[in-house]
Order: sequence, then C-alpha cells, then structure tokens
Amino acid sequence: LKLNLKFEIEVLCKDLDLDLKTIEPSDAIQGPRPIAEEELLGQVLPNGMEGFADLSLMGLNRVRGPNERFSPATITAALPDLGSLLHYPPASNGSHHQLKQIFLTAAQQAIHEIIAPVVERSVTIAAISTAQLVDKDFATEPNVDRYRESAHTVVKSLSGSLALVTCKEPLRMSITNNIRIMAGNLAQQEGRNVLPEGNIIMFVNDNLDT
Repeated sequence: LKLNLKFEIEVLCKDLDLDLKTIEPSDAIQGPRPIAEEELLGQVLPNGMEGFADLSLMGLNRVRGPNERFSPATITAALPDLGSLLHYPPASNGSHHQLKQIFLTAAQQAIHEIIAPVVERSVTIAAISTAQLVDKDFATEPNVDRYRESAHTVVKSLSGSLALVTCKEPLRMSITNNIRIMAGNLAQQEGRNVLPEGNIIMFVNDNLDT
C-alpha cells in the first residue's frame, strides 16, 4: 500500500509539474492535533459561549448559575404552544378541564426544567466532536466558508440527536412526578382520587415523542 501511494503521489506531482523533493511534508492527517477545549468551542460556537467542565448527563435539575451559555427564557420562548399538540386521556369523572390543565402544566414545567441543561450539554458535546471530525475531513479544504458551513451542519444534526436521546427519561420522570403532585393536591381538595395512575402513564407515553 505504501509503494502504491508513493507511486500515485509521484504521478500526480509529475502531472502538476511539481518537484516532489521541494514539497514540505504535512502532518495534518496523521492524527488530531492537541487542541484545548476553549479553542475547540471557540471555533464552532458563537461568541460569548464559554466552555464548561461538567459534561455529565446526570443532574439535569441542578441549580444553574448566572453565567450560563444558554438562557432558559430564550430557549423556552421559541417553543410552540403545547396546548394543541398534546393528546389527553379520556376523563370519566366530569373534571376534564381541570385534568387537562394539570397535564398541560405538568408538561410545560418539565420542559422548562430540563431543556436548558439538555441543550447546553448536547451542543457542547456536538461542538467538540464536530471540531475533531471536520478538522480531519477538511484538512485540505482551502474554502473557509465551506469548512464553517459543514461544521455548523454537523453540529445541528448531532446536537439535535443527542438532545433527543438525553432528555427522554428525565422528561418522562419529571412529567410523571409533576402530574402526581398536582393530581394529589386536587384529590385533597375534592376528597377523592381524580386521576388514576393508568391515565398518567397513558398521557406520558402518548406525548413523550410529541
């Protein structure tokens, strides 16, 4: 293989009228060059997005500091109205409006609790991975705009997939717990069980992929 490559390179240089002995060897594709995390994030992420050390997928409900890279308010403002998207289980006790409000509020609270850390973590992991991948695949690409556009495309696709995988179970648990708490409060007011456990499971399963 080495001899074949050497022959192909010699033929190519001859066709291009290049002197092989005058070409300086490059180590661009020998392996990933050591790059600090801050430099990787600076290449792919917009200005103002500082790196962070904790990439753990646990602790999504941790207390968030004031210097977060993503504003929860900005992210949640871009979300669509859930009222018309959710599928509600049938209510047999005449309190359909109250139960519908419980389901909607529980889903909204759960999304607001986890969306910012999930998006932040997914984008950061995707950005670091993309910087390494694109740096190899486009090692000889002279067009900087094409390099940047490709990096952005990979980050969008990879971060979206990571966010979807990361958020499912925390979202399931959060919605279920929120519904149980609000349904329990309503049951204390009315003195009876207003929401069977089966309806809670049905609602979460029907809407987790919405």
